[in-house]
Amino acid sequence: MGRIIISIAVGIAAAIAAIWAVEMISHMLHPLPASLDIWNRSQVGNYIGSMPAAAQALVVLAWLLGPAIGCALAVRIAERRWAAWPVAGLIAAAGIANILYYSHPLWMQVAALVAPLLGGLIASRTAPDGDLPTEGELAS
Repeated sequence: MGRIIISIAVGIAAAIAAIWAVEMISHMLHPLPASLDIWNRSQVGNYIGSMPAAAQALVVLAWLLGPAIGCALAVRIAERRWAAWPVAGLIAAAGIANILYYSHPLWMQVAALVAPLLGGLIASRTAPDGDLPTEGELAS
């Protein structure tokens, strides 16, 4: 049980780090305007809606890749495919909180929920089979 808890915690940390890394690349390619007050919700929401499509796509890519990496790591450590789902669920919940706090275009609102869950699905389906127990081993 301890291994599973640790795997989920490590997976969440890895997902957050990966999301941060991709979003930092996005900020390097598409810097924030100097006049943007990041503490002003309406300014940030307006900026998100007016970002170049490539910058918006990088954010959504971060929402997909981060959970995929974190979920894959959780599955690998726990040796249980279901360990991906707490990681994906928490990142999806954070995405929902983000879209409730800042306004986003509709397609990004949908992606905030779908991308982390898709990342979790991909990770849970592509985890290496060799180390994972079979259903018979789990039942015994």
